[in-house]
Amino acid sequence: MSLNPAWKELVAQRPPSGLISGPLLFSVLSQIVICVTFQTMAFTFVKQEPWYEVWNSSSNACNVSMDAHLGNSTHHDSHNIKNYENTTLFFVSSFQYLIVAVVFSKGKPFRQPSYKNYLFIISVLALFALIFFFMLYPIESVDKAFELVCVPFQWRLVLLFIIIGNALTSFFVENIVLDIILWKLVFNRDKQGEPHMVTHPPQEANDLWAARFCPPCASAKRRLLKPNTCI
Repeated sequence: MSLNPAWKELVAQRPPSGLISGPLLFSVLSQIVICVTFQTMAFTFVKQEPWYEVWNSSSNACNVSMDAHLGNSTHHDSHNIKNYENTTLFFVSSFQYLIVAVVFSKGKPFRQPSYKNYLFIISVLALFALIFFFMLYPIESVDKAFELVCVPFQWRLVLLFIIIGNALTSFFVENIVLDIILWKLVFNRDKQGEPHMVTHPPQEANDLWAARFCPPCASAKRRLLKPNTCI
């Protein structure tokens, strides 16, 4: 993500100087809310499917003809890992990692566009293709390694639409709501001549605190910094 080349020319806009700032906090918190919302949606929807049940070792949602002997086993996963909810969230969260990485990999005005970061693009496309393949065309050995259970193909398509909705929402909030709407109305008010908070350089801020809580210290510093005068 950090290998994007620098932008071709300098701009007057200053990049964020700290992690505690309005745009950065909104960006991170909004993406967290989006991820939690779509994970909750998938977690809730899977329980409403007609084939859903509390998973046990005899469960097989991919083959409804086996329902006759589902009650023959009462063995459950002691760690509660292999179930329909965890399998659903595994695919959704795997895509969310990649979606957030792409959304946060911004270009202009400080860096070149993300598509010029060839290593990043190749990595993202390869991972997207791999996870899509595992989700739509399950492989028994892969499912066993990740402790996934079989879910119907129709539900895998529903997951695909949930993931697409997640991606569109993340891009809209980051690139439209934050970078265009909120940046003009809230975070960039000083360029429109509206009141804004005045920030002091670090040393000036230290001097203000010293003058407030330790007047002798501030006076001594001013005497030391006062230029010598010739008599």
